Amino acid sequence: MDAYRQIKVIIDCLLTINNPCTDQELVQCTLFGLDHDYKSLITTAAYFGGDMTLDDLRSKFISYELHVIHLCEHPSSLIMHHALVMRSSF
Repeated sequence: MDAYRQIKVIIDCLLTINNPCTDQELVQCTLFGLDHDYKSLITTAAYFGGDMTLDDLRSKFISYELHVIHLCEHPSSLIMHHALVMRSSF
């Protein structure tokens, strides 16, 4: 969520100087600023194309972070996930 908080600060700054951006511009800039840890989130956003709103992106961030927390608390699910990915790639 840190990236989402940062984009909200930028949005507020742009609104203060009366230079708002569209949701698509904000989503695109946010996705370009993410590191490799968010690869699956970036892939999901690419699937939606230009139709993803900032609220959509926020919900994807939350889902992603909950998924990461779950994997940290239940490492065996990560092993199962990798096994399924490997199996489906053959």
